[in-house]
Amino acid sequence: QVVVLTAVMGRKVAAALLSVVALLGLTASRTFRELHHTVDFLTSHHDTNFEFSFEEWMANANIEASSSEGLAELRPKLVKRLLIFCRDMLPAAVWDQYKAEIPDDLNIEPARKLTSIEKSAQAAVLADAPSSSNKADQFREFGFLPQHIGRAIRAGADVTWESRCWKSASVSVAEADGAMKVSVKVSRAKAVLCSEMFLFTSASAIRIGIFSAPFGGTKTVEFPLANLTDSEVWDLKTLGVRVFQFRDGPVDTVTDILETVLMFLSDLTKSVPASIAERNVNFLRRYRGVDMAPRQDPGGVMLNETEIHSGDFLGVIRLDGLDPMLAWGMGATTGHTTVALWEEGELYIAESTVNGSYWPTNGIQRTKYSTWITQAREAGYSVVHAPLAPKYRSLFNESAANEFFHRHAGLNYGYSNMLWGWIDTQSSNFPCLPPYPSSAESYCLTWPLVESLFPFLGKYIAAVNGIFLESFNQHVTGSAFTGLSATDVYRRAESQNISTKDIPRIVEKDMVQYSQTWNNGTQTKDISMVCDVFVCFIWKAAGVFAEIDSDFNCVEQTNNDVYDLDVLTVPESRPAACVAADPNNTLCQLMGAYELKLPNLGTRKPYKHMQESCPTLPPLYDRPSDC
Repeated sequence: QVVVLTAVMGRKVAAALLSVVALLGLTASRTFRELHHTVDFLTSHHDTNFEFSFEEWMANANIEASSSEGLAELRPKLVKRLLIFCRDMLPAAVWDQYKAEIPDDLNIEPARKLTSIEKSAQAAVLADAPSSSNKADQFREFGFLPQHIGRAIRAGADVTWESRCWKSASVSVAEADGAMKVSVKVSRAKAVLCSEMFLFTSASAIRIGIFSAPFGGTKTVEFPLANLTDSEVWDLKTLGVRVFQFRDGPVDTVTDILETVLMFLSDLTKSVPASIAERNVNFLRRYRGVDMAPRQDPGGVMLNETEIHSGDFLGVIRLDGLDPMLAWGMGATTGHTTVALWEEGELYIAESTVNGSYWPTNGIQRTKYSTWITQAREAGYSVVHAPLAPKYRSLFNESAANEFFHRHAGLNYGYSNMLWGWIDTQSSNFPCLPPYPSSAESYCLTWPLVESLFPFLGKYIAAVNGIFLESFNQHVTGSAFTGLSATDVYRRAESQNISTKDIPRIVEKDMVQYSQTWNNGTQTKDISMVCDVFVCFIWKAAGVFAEIDSDFNCVEQTNNDVYDLDVLTVPESRPAACVAADPNNTLCQLMGAYELKLPNLGTRKPYKHMQESCPTLPPLYDRPSDC
């Protein structure tokens, strides 16, 4: 049997990057024997209106959402919708194993009428149930990341490989009848009960095929060219159809999605439930190699205001799925960073962040220290304090730092270039699933997946464009405001002898402007700062990098890039309350149910063009000393 699904899949950011994985539609047709009827859904080249369909899909689960909403608004809604999707798709015996972890007030259990597409997708998943493993000991979080096999290009060589279920699999592409027709052939099944999924993507369309043993054969998947722009046609013909295989079959892949979504449930709550925190701690141990021991939070204020100085660093992790995902990608132990600033006798904690279920204020902001401590504890943060090293404290120009803050206070979070401080290389920044060390057989986030999914989703969800499109324009044309589409950028890059995989790693420069918004809704053009970039900019404005002529691109830094600088230091001594609460921590931990350490803090001296070409691969995250 062959079942071909038309899907919307993607990756959530933070940075980032939370994966938006939604198997929204399905095309099932006869290959050797007919199993289901044919359905086309959510594709840019059919009459179906994607925006309407996306909103309808959300509304069918009683979730009001618009494709024009920002990432911060969409994220919790997608978390809930994906939970409902998993509930609808999974066999009851699998879903029942997870029901106890889902808060009753999320109200996802009441029965509802499935759409015809959801019924078809459910049938495809349930048909796979006999071949699923549902092993509890697998690395399930982000287990839906597919392995890149190759590019099928018109008149090019076939893409061939041995897959999990088939000794022989091949893909070829030909143009006919106004479409790029992808022929998928599988043969010589390895088992009677084995089902696997292949993913076929371009910048304008996506297909997923389910191939179930023991019957082999050939299936043709079409990528129609009608209604595509010239550059989208160029993408299909020149960059080809990207071919991937999933690690697991349908049931296990949906279970992988569920295991991942459960990490993000505290997106919907003000605090972090203990069970969700435990899931995230377990994830960090297995994926990032970080053990966060449980601790007893003494409560109250661990450090008096007089013990904190302007420029001091506060490292944060919230065990909410997002921060641990970012830590895994970067090689950090934090997911958020802040900086202390004194002004007119008042201590503030300044930061770049977004508002949501657990934080009241959006964008570049500062909060009185005592208020911030209360808000951070209610949000479920773990927080450590790291002081400026004496040398840099003497250099720190407090008035210049405050002037920089006031110039940018109320500016939106820095989505525009949030990923490119992390992506410095062609392939050595994208994380792979454990076990480690990674190999050619590993399942990893890859450039071909990003290259095709970002533009596809960006055509219909504006917020996705906000995290890559202007920066791609900037990297290739020298201006964020050229206005090229993603495929236009790809074609322009190739004409300039720039490989598309090199676009993300082109060095970001400080002070490059992007489209920005003030909290009052006013549109502007300004720099774009995520949390650690903002901290770095405060230091830069205060003269911390004067010895290297401030030739230091803050936008190229990640969380650990910033706190590893010898700008910070381990304190010579800690207050007695800090020692009593955390005898094995070199820093003073201000709060948190789990221990937070910054193991390499203060170990790297700043140098010009620092950390502009660094790898970040787990588990060791080794990097050259001069990258």
